[in-house]
This record gives sequence, structure tokens and C-alpha cells, in this order.
Amino acid sequence: MNYGVFHAINLLAGKIPALDGIMIFFAQDVLFIFPVLLLVLCLRGWQRTALYALFAACLALFFGQIIHLVYYHPRPFTEHAVTQLIPHAPDASFPSDHALVTFAVAFAVSFRKKGWGYILMILSILVGVARVYTGVHYPADIAGGALAGYLAAVLVHRAERPLEPVTSRLLQMYSRIFPFLPSAKREDPAKATYHP
Repeated sequence: MNYGVFHAINLLAGKIPALDGIMIFFAQDVLFIFPVLLLVLCLRGWQRTALYALFAACLALFFGQIIHLVYYHPRPFTEHAVTQLIPHAPDASFPSDHALVTFAVAFAVSFRKKGWGYILMILSILVGVARVYTGVHYPADIAGGALAGYLAAVLVHRAERPLEPVTSRLLQMYSRIFPFLPSAKREDPAKATYHP
């Protein structure tokens, strides 16, 4: 089933140049929009939310590294004849690092700023589809990354109060380094629009 879904999506690649270009952009470049969006959150005074999202992304990547150490799954282009639109090393495919980061950030933000979370979630899904379309990941790699990203976001969300001393210290450093930027709004560490 995993390969069947992969094949159905990847089969579209290489046929419509405009669609290929869009998918390559989402597969490679949209990831870099996420730090920009977190910066926008900071500029709006929501540094705490941005910081929790950063914590979640780091934790998700840590989960990914642990999984890579104990489980190796080859990439689709090493097992099958695929239409590969972007270059990639033949390293472990599961879970997708792109999915780990984007979904961790999307879920972490959505717990506190639902509207922003929806935007990030849509971008995360598009990144995941594009990674399959371009031939570098199976759908299960994306699903696994999304699940691990969600778990990381939930753990960070539930640890917000224990993390408060570290968070407050980092926000103080932020205010000293960037005194010309908006100061952090008073966001309750446990205030969220959704409680997982």
C-alpha cells in the first residue's frame, strides 16, 4: 500500500513542467519559510509561542535521529524506478526530517495560535505531498514524521510550566539582544487554544 500510494503520486511527476516546478519549490524551499513565519510571530510579540515551536522542532528531530539509529528504510529511488525531481543522498527515508520539523512547528503553534497553526499545517501537508511527488519519500515517511512531530509538540506543550525558567531566561536574552523589537506579550505559559 505504501508503495502503491507513492507510485500513484510520483507517476504525475515529469509530465507537467509548471506542476513540477511548484512541487520542487514545496519539497525544497518551503521549509525555509517556517523560520520566517516564526520571526513574524516574534515581531507580533508572540515570542513564547515561537520558542515553544522551536523546542518542538528540536525534540522532533531528536526523535528522528533515534529512529534512524534503530531502523533503516531505504528511499524509494534506491528500490524502484521513480521519477526523481530533486537530488538526495540515499540515506534513511523514515521518518522524513522535513515532516518532523514542519509538523512539529505547525502543531506547537496551533496549540496557542489556532489561525497561524492552520496556515502552517496546510504548508506542512503540501511539503509532505511534494516530497513524495519528487520521489524522495514514501507516504509512510511523511505520516511517521507528522506523528512524531505531533508527539513532540504535545510533550513540549505539556512541559510548558516546567520549561518556564528556561523560557523566561531566553526571552530576557532576546529582549537584551533585540531591544528595538517588540517585547514579548504576556502569554500565559499554559494558555492554549487546544489541549491535546
